[in-house]
Amino acid sequence: MRLFSTCALLQAIGVAAYSKSLLLDYTWPNHQKCVEIGSVSPFRPDSASSLTLAFNPGQGIVSAVVFELGDEHLGGMRRPGSNEKEVFCTKQNIQNELCTESQLGQFLISEKATRRAAYPFITRAVNLSSPISIQYPVEKPGFYCAALYGFSASSFSATLQAIEPKTTLPAFRVGLQAVYRYLGPVWITFSLLWTFLRTSEPRSALCWLLPLSTVQVAVRWLGLGLGERAPAILTISWYVVEAVQNSVVLVHSHDSLSSQRPRRSWFVWVFLVLYLVLSAAMAVADYTATVESRIPAYGNIVLGILLAIYIAVNVFWLWREHHPGAGMKSWAVSRDENTVRSAIVLGTVGVLSFGAAILNAWYVNHHRKPLEFGHAFWQIRYLTIDGPFEFIFLFWTLSLALYCGGSHARSVATTIEMGDQVEPLTSDVDK
Repeated sequence: MRLFSTCALLQAIGVAAYSKSLLLDYTWPNHQKCVEIGSVSPFRPDSASSLTLAFNPGQGIVSAVVFELGDEHLGGMRRPGSNEKEVFCTKQNIQNELCTESQLGQFLISEKATRRAAYPFITRAVNLSSPISIQYPVEKPGFYCAALYGFSASSFSATLQAIEPKTTLPAFRVGLQAVYRYLGPVWITFSLLWTFLRTSEPRSALCWLLPLSTVQVAVRWLGLGLGERAPAILTISWYVVEAVQNSVVLVHSHDSLSSQRPRRSWFVWVFLVLYLVLSAAMAVADYTATVESRIPAYGNIVLGILLAIYIAVNVFWLWREHHPGAGMKSWAVSRDENTVRSAIVLGTVGVLSFGAAILNAWYVNHHRKPLEFGHAFWQIRYLTIDGPFEFIFLFWTLSLALYCGGSHARSVATTIEMGDQVEPLTSDVDK
């Protein structure tokens, strides 16, 4: 229980606040920047999330607008008799009665658009000789953006700063933090109780999966609790422990279906190397991921397909070993309950893995721009992009580890009877 207390304490201490600053300027790649904000405190303004756009002094006027990306299409106004939108309040548009003198230099936003928008629009014409800061009222979670245009300024720069006082992670990762806030203590407590209560039963190497997963979950829980303050060595340690745990799961899943084989197939070792290489690549992608990153989704597609193939091959071997062959006089095949249970678990994992691959393929198949991709999935990517196989492997681990005690005593070797001779069944792949 000391491990549980340490994780809970370290999550609670420290300054729980996340801050992100984005630089904007006159270049096209930097004229618009967006940030996701997931927590709000409408009844406590002193601890509410905030979004501030601050300008550096200069010369000329800059048109600025702050909005939620989902409302972007509502911006601009059409001239009478035209289908083209005017974006800025210019002298010509004042004459066309699209805006007033007081709005000169601002982005054009109609009253109808203001009513239809799910979030407020704030637009200003900022004189850089005496710049002001724009404070945006964050009232609910959203993907907020600031866009700048040099109305009469040839160059300019500004900083968009977002502050979330109730978390230490970017909003797209907060979902994982919330999951582990409950999963962490439950998993650790259950694992410790299960391990201590079954000390009298026969042990196997498989029984060490649950304690290993406890370390993995504890390190993950602690790292997410510390958020941006977590040392790099802690995050790297979690990637390593997770890879070790998942490797053991892959090997023992094969063994649970083929306990009668004298040695493991070359296919298992080749797949294990492929998994470790892919796991390292996905760890780098996850460590450097932003809300707009698609690379973790591509990694999920590859991993999901590979796991589905691995499971399909193992299930095929199981079917082949338990299916009568030509020329054999009789069979004495014992389909023990552990083998059947393992096959069911593998089938479930295979379906989940392939489903995750299909879902991520659907995500990336839509040709969205980076900001559109971030806006579409920032609230759910913790479950569908950043963490699906994290939870699939935890389910897989638990399913294997729960039945580790005494599994060898209950299993019965599969044999083939040929007259008076009994021979162990092996696969041609192993020869």
